[in-house]
Amino acid sequence: MKQKLLNSKDEEIQVFETLYASPSYYADEFSQANHEKLISNIRNDFPLMLGTSWDTNLTEALEKNNELANTIVALRTQISGCDGYIKDLEEELKQQKMRVDSLLNDLVKNDGVVDLNNHFILAEIIKAKVSCGHWLNEDEIKFIKDRI
Repeated sequence: MKQKLLNSKDEEIQVFETLYASPSYYADEFSQANHEKLISNIRNDFPLMLGTSWDTNLTEALEKNNELANTIVALRTQISGCDGYIKDLEEELKQQKMRVDSLLNDLVKNDGVVDLNNHFILAEIIKAKVSCGHWLNEDEIKFIKDRI
């Protein structure tokens, strides 16, 4: 069955007036001001919801959506900047570790600079080697066994 289309603004307005006067979803959801604005929009050939709270809510939602999109873009930009900074820090950390390892190797070789009979110095050398993942030599292992 084909539905009859409304032929005039007055017929359209009459449908909305009837809906507003009846216990309907339309009457529950539209305030008097929104209903009057909708009727005015029909008479003036404006978009139906223009100027109603529904239009305002939609506009606010769209603005918030745009703000969120802009925030997401800004955060992604910051994150990409942080990625580069983190990579730089990782590289610097590798360089520092290499320097510490080199100094530790120089210290472990001893070259007569460190008195390995000094228990405090030897204990510190062992701590440094263990924290850097170096193997201990026989003298260092013996030093630890003697202290257990």
